[in-house]
Amino acid sequence: MPRVMLIASCLLLATFAVVLVSCSDSSADGKSPPLLTTPVDSRSADRYALPDGDAEALFEFIENLKQYEPRTNPDAERHYEQLPKAIAAAAAKIMELHPDPTSTLHQRAALEALDIRLATIVLADEEQRRETVAELLEVVREAGKQSPVAAMEHVDRFMFTVEQLRGIDERELASQAMAEFADIFSAMEESKLADVIDQLRIQARVIRIPLVAAEEQSAIFNEIAERAGNADLETLKEKYLTMLQLTLQEIEETSNAELKATAYRKAADILAATGASEFASYIEYFEGSARSFEMIGQPMELSGKTYQGTDFDWQAYRGKVVLVNFWATWCHACLEEMPRLREVYDEYRERGFEVVGISLDENQSELARFMATKGMPWTVLHHADGPHPAAEKYFVNSIPEQILVDQDGNVLARGVRADDLPEQLEQLLK
Repeated sequence: MPRVMLIASCLLLATFAVVLVSCSDSSADGKSPPLLTTPVDSRSADRYALPDGDAEALFEFIENLKQYEPRTNPDAERHYEQLPKAIAAAAAKIMELHPDPTSTLHQRAALEALDIRLATIVLADEEQRRETVAELLEVVREAGKQSPVAAMEHVDRFMFTVEQLRGIDERELASQAMAEFADIFSAMEESKLADVIDQLRIQARVIRIPLVAAEEQSAIFNEIAERAGNADLETLKEKYLTMLQLTLQEIEETSNAELKATAYRKAADILAATGASEFASYIEYFEGSARSFEMIGQPMELSGKTYQGTDFDWQAYRGKVVLVNFWATWCHACLEEMPRLREVYDEYRERGFEVVGISLDENQSELARFMATKGMPWTVLHHADGPHPAAEKYFVNSIPEQILVDQDGNVLARGVRADDLPEQLEQLLK
């Protein structure tokens, strides 16, 4: 569970290829070639046209569309634009052919139509999102009238939707939906669902952590930490380890630096107290994260050599606001950040702003070639013998990572982005 994950961008609506499954880099596993830039194949012009025929022909049409894998960029753009329209139209046609809402074919088509709206919920407006969530909850409620098992069949569908909503910061709606989802199961009065209901209610609160006051943020974490600390080893592994991770993830979305440090330290202590070796990697990560947040307000120490081999003098930067930029030539996200960072640097340098780059490139000659052609207007450090010690000391486990340091050399913030700098610098450089 990296603190700042570098996630490859998915093609627009790529989840449609297998509805309700998150996209992945298909070229990485060798199963399909990378997309090319050749024109759209004209033979695919009728791929999205509704076929004549009965419901089964229309269902086959829907399935073929979901399984289709574009091979060119233009074809992909066309596919992910036309796919939701075509599936929605096919589902509507099936329901027209079978208007009885209690019939199996009608219900199956209605679920196809709902799934495509769930897969595109991030593109809908607020009212449409609420309507789609309400429809999903009604589907679960009706299924629950048949049996708890029938309702449970929609859990993955529901959790996918919650994650989509979290991704676009619709936390309030996601939390409300999860609480109502728990209410539906609670109404079934099925004792075997008690643990599921409990976890749903907890997660409904956890999702809201970035929205509530610091006191409530701490209360939510403390409740989960207490449960985890009191659980036996198996329950901790099966239930509360994931819950701790989710809670820490939400805490990271807040500005509560003190709670971030405290929560990660407490989570590490809970796992360490078990004595179980299988938690070693989690403990290491949690402790590293705690250190990274505990450094806020503390002096930052830097030493070493520049990529040209000259000694670096960190003391020379006292009296200036400094952005320490961890990056690498192979990091696409880092290079995307650079043009904006250069703009900010040029605008604020004369007022007392500086940047110190720390390259995590393994090959010094490649870095030198990059600097010779691209160049940077600020000092860049590099450690010839493995990763730079500062990256380990300050628990930089993903890049770009940027740490803002004040005029006295104390850390102000981590995870700073170039677009956020001007507002901060205006305050710091008055």
